[in-house]
Amino acid sequence: METSAVTQILRLLAKYSIIGFVVGHLLALGMRLTVQEIIAPLRRPRLVVLALVANFVLGPVFAYLSAQLISVVIPLEHGYVIGLMIIGGAAGSPMLPKWVKLAKGDLGLGVALMVLLMGTSILYLPLILPRLISGVNVEAWSVAQPLIMMIVVPFIVGLLLKVRYPGVAAKLEPPLDRFSSVCLIAVIVAVVALYRESLISAVGEGAIGACMLFLALSMATGYLLGGPDVGTRRVLALGSGQRNIEAVLLIASTSVADPKVIVMAVIAALVIFIMLLGTAAVFGHRSGHAGHEAMPR
Repeated sequence: METSAVTQILRLLAKYSIIGFVVGHLLALGMRLTVQEIIAPLRRPRLVVLALVANFVLGPVFAYLSAQLISVVIPLEHGYVIGLMIIGGAAGSPMLPKWVKLAKGDLGLGVALMVLLMGTSILYLPLILPRLISGVNVEAWSVAQPLIMMIVVPFIVGLLLKVRYPGVAAKLEPPLDRFSSVCLIAVIVAVVALYRESLISAVGEGAIGACMLFLALSMATGYLLGGPDVGTRRVLALGSGQRNIEAVLLIASTSVADPKVIVMAVIAALVIFIMLLGTAAVFGHRSGHAGHEAMPR
């Protein structure tokens, strides 16, 4: 009974911490940026097209290749393969601006890319997943509704607050940003505690290796497609690596029966967090020491 009660508490903590992180982070972002800052990067059609190709064309391809390559060494269970394929098609996440900020990159571009990728994912996932994976039935509104309520609405509220009440927005933005960071830590702790046994068993099953390979291919491709500007390349690399784990968990819990899919989503969340944290920190360190850097060493 005690174990069951602890599990229930951890699930509630994970659930509401995710909501707290997403809503708090998007509110704070809306209060920090202007509409012009968000729209300006999207007026670069070449960048928009390359970002879409990297995430929605090459993403599923890299997920499939990573699963096949790892299976040569360690056969991957079918549930892990399905999970990785869903992850490959689920781009965009509220975490992206966090990584761009840590990397000392263009926050406006990071937010614009986040909005572009998340908006496309809402339309893309219900259409493409049933064609990529047999047995997956994804309803468009079941994916879109929570993403709109937890991401689009808070972000627009933050933007409106900044326009109408800039003084209030300036005071609320820092504590909201800190609150979202605390919620993120709580999510990580709760998820690791909930799925620790599955995560440990997955170490020898190739799931972690497949996820790491997929992430490395995605980030490298994003970087190469970013054009001549180092700052743009870095943002696109982070944007191509960060996946919409919230949407993946939603699909895994409502449209797929195999629990291994959920475990793969949790693994991806942890691998993405660690790899993007390190990558963003390296980018930020280089920016701090060479603000005028034109090409990476």
